[in-house]
Amino acid sequence: GTTIYVQDEDENKVLAEDGDYEIDGKIYTVEGGKVKEIADYLKKNQRAVVEITGHADKGTGNAKINQKLSENRAKVVAQALIKNYGIAESRIKTAAKGDTVQPFEKAAENRVVICELE
Repeated sequence: GTTIYVQDEDENKVLAEDGDYEIDGKIYTVEGGKVKEIADYLKKNQRAVVEITGHADKGTGNAKINQKLSENRAKVVAQALIKNYGIAESRIKTAAKGDTVQPFEKAAENRVVICELE
């Protein structure tokens, strides 16, 4: 499989394709080209699926806030794939780790969505 990291450098941004998405009354701005990269892979590999896992850094907020934030990060990427690229929802799985898993040493780098393509 292939792994693509969609980094979130601002609390309410996920680096995806341009557009705004409202989740739980909060606007998330998505920008950049990572979601297009995921969509291109899925279009070339018609049997492939993507597992989108949101994360949050332990140094900000609390466990409850970080869980919700990681869920929303994953939802934003999934919505961008569906709405902007026509990827079938059945090919997308989402998960959220909150701040329970810290894939990177630097706190800010854990504001991330990790997309595993299989």
